[in-house]
Amino acid sequence: MKKLILFFQILFSVFCVSGASAGEPGWLNSFSGIPVMEEGRIKPMDTYARSVLLQLSGKDHYGKRSACEWLANLIFQPEAVSRALG
Repeated sequence: MKKLILFFQILFSVFCVSGASAGEPGWLNSFSGIPVMEEGRIKPMDTYARSVLLQLSGKDHYGKRSACEWLANLIFQPEAVSRALG
């Protein structure tokens, strides 16, 4: 339970950071910096998202969306993604 609380504290502190790069909303910029552990390595969410999308589709972007935005939609809006697929 303590780990879950710590996770949400870190998550909310990251999303409260303002400032976005050109063309990206502030929440996406914050989301892309969340650390993720994959195969024993810690990497930013953006790198993880590009790696996963590259493995699945052979591309590092999804239409006009970045891989990180694609992953955020997949995580936070799974119903919308499943409706779009068919």
